[in-house]
Amino acid sequence: MDHSSEIAAAGEAARETLELKHEAREITLLASRRAIRSCSTAIRAVHRGEFREARELIAVAAAYLAEADTALDGHPDVRYAGFIHDAKKEFAEANLTLAFVAGNPIPTADELGVEVQAYLNGMSEAASELRRQTLDCLRRDDNEEAERLLAGLNEPQRQAVVHGEGPLLVLAGREYGSGSSRDWAAKGPLLLGVRAVVAESFERIHRTNLIGMGILPLEFPAGETAESLGLTGRESYSIRGLEAGLAPHAVLRVEALEDDGPLRTFDARCRLDGPVEVDYYRHGGILPAVLRRLAAEGRSR
Repeated sequence: MDHSSEIAAAGEAARETLELKHEAREITLLASRRAIRSCSTAIRAVHRGEFREARELIAVAAAYLAEADTALDGHPDVRYAGFIHDAKKEFAEANLTLAFVAGNPIPTADELGVEVQAYLNGMSEAASELRRQTLDCLRRDDNEEAERLLAGLNEPQRQAVVHGEGPLLVLAGREYGSGSSRDWAAKGPLLLGVRAVVAESFERIHRTNLIGMGILPLEFPAGETAESLGLTGRESYSIRGLEAGLAPHAVLRVEALEDDGPLRTFDARCRLDGPVEVDYYRHGGILPAVLRRLAAEGRSR
C-alpha cells in the first residue's frame, strides 16, 4: 500500500501547526518586549513622583499583555516560555512599586491577571525599588516620607506569606546553607514565608545572610536532631521567649504540635551571635536596620 499521500498530508498539517505556533511566538515575544519597556519606564516615572504618567505607561503595558494572551490562545506551550513570565513579572513590579510609593492599596495577582509565580517575583523586585526610593528620600532629607516607606518594607514579605502557607519554619541538618553564600539563598526562603530555621549547625556565611534577611537561625540541642526528637515538619510550631527580647545565644523554647498528636517541646539556641545581629533581626534584616539608622540621623540634624 502506498502511504505517500498520507505522509504528505501529515507533513503539511504539521507545517501549518508549526507556522501558527511560530507566528504566535513572534507576536508574543514582541508584545512582551514592549510591555517590559513600558513597565520599566513606568517605574522610573514612579521614582520621579510622576504617578499619572506611570499609570498611563502601565495601561499601555496591560494592552501589550492582552495582545500576547490573545495570540497564545491554543498554544499553551508558548505561554510558558520565559519571556511572557518576565513580562508579567515586570508588570507586577511596576504596579506594586506604584502602589507602595503612592500609598495605594496593594493589587493582588488575580487583579493584575498574572500567575502567582510572576507576582511574587515582581513583589521581590518592587521591594528593592521601595528601598531605593527610601534612600532617595533620605538624600533629600525627606525623613517623614522615608519613615512611611520604611514602615511598608515588610509588606512584600507579608504578601508572600499570604500567597503561601507561611509563616514557615525549616528543619535542617548539619552545615545548613552549604553550597552557596549568595544572599538569594536566604532571600528566596524569605519570599516563601520562612521566618526561622532550626538546624544542627549552620554554614557561617549563610547564617549571616539569614539574619540579614530577618530569618531567625536556631540550633537543636547538642546531639539532638529533627529525627531524634520525632519531628516530621508537618507540625505547627511556636517559638517561646521572643516576646521577652532577644540576647546573643539566648535559649528559646520551641513547641511542635501535630494534628491529633502529642505536643513536643525542646530548647533551641538562638544563633544571633552578637548585639549587632540582634539589632539586625529586631529590625527585620540588615537593610531596614541601616535605613532606619540613616533616617534617625537625619532627624537629629
